[in-house]
Amino acid sequence: MSIISQLLGAIDQIKANTPEILNLIAIAWMVQAANMLMNYRLNIFGIIPRHVIGLPGIVLSPFLHGNLTHIFMNSLFFFAMGAMVSLHGMSTFYVISISITLISGGLVWSFARLACHVGASGLIMGYWSYVMVYAYYNPQLIDLIAAILGMYYFGADLLSSVAPGKKNVSVEGHLAGLAAGVITATFYQPICQVISTG
Repeated sequence: MSIISQLLGAIDQIKANTPEILNLIAIAWMVQAANMLMNYRLNIFGIIPRHVIGLPGIVLSPFLHGNLTHIFMNSLFFFAMGAMVSLHGMSTFYVISISITLISGGLVWSFARLACHVGASGLIMGYWSYVMVYAYYNPQLIDLIAAILGMYYFGADLLSSVAPGKKNVSVEGHLAGLAAGVITATFYQPICQVISTG
């Protein structure tokens, strides 16, 4: 398969997956609208470390945000990085998303400072590190291009988000997302290989 045909195939795949990714973003914006109307009281469903009340936040926190700027930036990054993850199909996208969400959320709940952690940044960081590590394990052209684009366009912004001392930023959530993406990419590989050779 030529380079051009691979690139065109990847673009077609992203186009096909775009409506589903946009639906997930739309859900987050609907939650944001309700949260604003309730004076951000829904954020109680974020991750509150080491408290039973914070456990639902492991799953719910990616749909909750602190303000309009927060959700706007997360929507852009979610679409871009989610599209790269979806290159291998939406079923893979959902498996990766669930894995990163549960691992990163579990890490935040277990080890983060006591606060209410909300936002999709951990999931986005997980997508980014997943794409990087996946390309390392599977140096196929499309995966390498996705990794290079992810690093070039988003790497500096995403890595700067884990710098300590940022006010109202869950650095722990970002670091947990990075770790979750690496873990998911590392352990998802054998499963893919067993299925494809079985």
